[in-house]
Amino acid sequence: MATNLVATSSTLLSVKLTLDSGTKPATIGHYKIERARNVAPFAYLVIYETELALLYDHPRAWYSDSGVSTGISWRYRAYAYITASSSYDTVSGEYI
Repeated sequence: MATNLVATSSTLLSVKLTLDSGTKPATIGHYKIERARNVAPFAYLVIYETELALLYDHPRAWYSDSGVSTGISWRYRAYAYITASSSYDTVSGEYI
């Protein structure tokens, strides 16, 4: 079972996503990762389906009618596909 999701970033355009401390357990087939703007209501979109436990996301800047929005934050959540049960298990969400 997947235990955690950590999202770290030094800029608004690059986010390092680490699942299960960067090492995929043998019981997990793959991960499904979703992202949403950190504004309710949250509209999550699947951005990756991968076997990697460490990857980088490059979200695009979001522009409002008044120009460039600063301090943009994103919410991430991930699901681990558990091979033995053939089902997804939720990994804790993170926002950045």
